[in-house]
Amino acid sequence: MSRSRADILAAVLAFGGITLIAFPSGAGVTVAGLALGLLAAMLRASYVLLTGHIGRRTADLSGLAVALLVGALVFTPFALASGRIDRLGDPRNLALGLLVAVLSSGLPYTLDLHALRRTSARVFGVLLCLGPAVGGIVGYLLLGEQLSPRQVIAVLLITTAALVVSRPKDATAGPPHSVTVKT
Repeated sequence: MSRSRADILAAVLAFGGITLIAFPSGAGVTVAGLALGLLAAMLRASYVLLTGHIGRRTADLSGLAVALLVGALVFTPFALASGRIDRLGDPRNLALGLLVAVLSSGLPYTLDLHALRRTSARVFGVLLCLGPAVGGIVGYLLLGEQLSPRQVIAVLLITTAALVVSRPKDATAGPPHSVTVKT
């Protein structure tokens, strides 16, 4: 989704930061691991583009509701086949399942949908890279985990990429999707 040199710079910085986090020193990279990582990246990019499209096409959350229903229908047969739902009718299990569904899918996807309505997929994609950086900072502040110099550099690279890509392109341009009313 690149449109400028600054976008390419942001992508390179984010890639560098994620690489420093994903491949700790001394760890080897397998072909299967690299292939699965690339597949995950392609699927995540598809998710961002499709969610942005749904967000622009629907004014409410109906598109998200349909997507979650389709996901449930696709994965329910696998759950049934695994035989791990022997206590599905238990009210406690149903309540826990609903809680997990809301917190792991419903809420994050709703927030993503609203964010993609207000920003471009390009900006959203780089901002997704902030996840590991936020995780490292929260781990340091709340759990007392120590960040290695390599991890600090990774956090700085990712944060810089997010700042570069999310900066206003033109101070006079106004927000994305702004409407001008002529009188």
